[in-house]
Amino acid sequence: EQCQNGIQEGFHKIHTILHAALLQQLKCSSVKNNILSWMAAVVSLNELRAGPKFELKKAPQLVASDGFLVNFCAVLLEFCKPFFSTHPSAPKLPLINPDYPVSPLCRLDLHNEPCLASGIILTPDRMSLSYERFLCLGGNFKFVAECFFITLRALHVGILPATETFMKGLGDIGKELDRKGGEDKILKDLYGLFLCGGSCCLLDPKLVQQCSEFYITLAVWITRLMETCYESGLPESEVHKR
Repeated sequence: EQCQNGIQEGFHKIHTILHAALLQQLKCSSVKNNILSWMAAVVSLNELRAGPKFELKKAPQLVASDGFLVNFCAVLLEFCKPFFSTHPSAPKLPLINPDYPVSPLCRLDLHNEPCLASGIILTPDRMSLSYERFLCLGGNFKFVAECFFITLRALHVGILPATETFMKGLGDIGKELDRKGGEDKILKDLYGLFLCGGSCCLLDPKLVQQCSEFYITLAVWITRLMETCYESGLPESEVHKR
């Protein structure tokens, strides 16, 4: 446990340093768009991870590793903390524009996120554009909105597949260990090492807490949107559409 805590503290320091460095750069208007474009590119160019029955070993050269994306998500969550629903600045929630996912200026490819995307995301012109499209879109939405949706998709592309890979690997080693009567020392050591490695990253209390707060914030934001629609007197069909 002491070793695990030490590793997690090291991760936290790295995340803090990266967040501080990016935050400093974001204060420069000429660099802000490039940073947001890079964040969106990391997410969109790793969409394969969120595909059905994805297994990293089948296409390791096409996507980033679990470790990279888990750390990437941890840094993104640091940017989201100021508008968590439990944060004093929660009034920033209205700055999350629900039009962003369906806008032609959205930096993300949301064709695998049908609950957020509309047909405009699937237009051939948009899908055929190269990496440059991430750079040419910007300046039309608040940072809060862009960061929120980039983080939401990053968690689906990064954390969830990483958890599935970890659980599958742990299960496979466990089954093989049971098949050999639980006496294979190499497999026992491998099982312990695999469990420790996954626990240090995916079961990091800080990461789990921030993921939980993010999804609570998402629920609060959606609830407020629904309340606003109903209060405005819109018919139920229009509320569902929005």
